[in-house]
Amino acid sequence: MLDLKSGVKNPCSELQLAAYCLLVNEGVAMNPELTFPAYEVAMYHPIYRFAGTVDMVLSAPAVRAYAIHLQEDGLPKIEDYSKNLRVNAQIFLSFLTAHKWASKNNLQRR
Repeated sequence: MLDLKSGVKNPCSELQLAAYCLLVNEGVAMNPELTFPAYEVAMYHPIYRFAGTVDMVLSAPAVRAYAIHLQEDGLPKIEDYSKNLRVNAQIFLSFLTAHKWASKNNLQRR
């Protein structure tokens, strides 16, 4: 799985990529006739109830996650976020659970 990034590097990229891997591995593609490689893949997770658009899916299941960051000099830099995918997916799901709880109890920031 590959995600394209531009601008300032965000420290949450590894959580986003872990969420995308959850979508690719366990989610449902909005286009049921998906073939690989696939680009701009809109997906949702029927159990955890979140959605996203993955820039590029090379195969399923997604066992590796990469981001291509466009640097200030215009050159791309490939970063491998595969090392902690399982742990980062659990962290993402924890944040998602906390967000849903806050929304349900009207505790969202304004």
